[in-house]
Amino acid sequence: MAYQYNMRYFMLTHEGNNPFPRIVNWSKVLDSRKLSRQKYQELPSFIALDMEFSADGILPDIIVDPFLLLSKEAMEVVNLYDSTIPFRIIVLFDLERKTSCIYYCPILLEKTCCSGEEIPLFQVKIRDKKKTVIRLDLAESLLERGATGLDLKLWE
Repeated sequence: MAYQYNMRYFMLTHEGNNPFPRIVNWSKVLDSRKLSRQKYQELPSFIALDMEFSADGILPDIIVDPFLLLSKEAMEVVNLYDSTIPFRIIVLFDLERKTSCIYYCPILLEKTCCSGEEIPLFQVKIRDKKKTVIRLDLAESLLERGATGLDLKLWE
């Protein structure tokens, strides 16, 4: 009998009490419906958004809310696992603190479940909200490289 390999998947989550930047007024600038493989080309390749960033805040490698954002290092790791994912550049600005940072927004496939495909990173729609699902090997690779902002919940 042949061994059948079943890869485990996790949902990317965000702990609410982390001192991460908070993206504000983004819906005035970015139509989140265009963050799909069908419509992402309607978006500019570079998007500027406002953030609120506290004095004791940290800039994590992964921001989950209101949509997935990756640091350059995290984006490069994801690209090793799936080089077909398109990205849009998001620059976050906090004018009050005179702080800015660059993130990459992956345009992920939306799936209904884990079918036989071994996709390393994708989205599922749960109650009108998109959630990001990550394959175990990609999550481990990010963690081994010290990625911050990566909270995981087993997804079944």
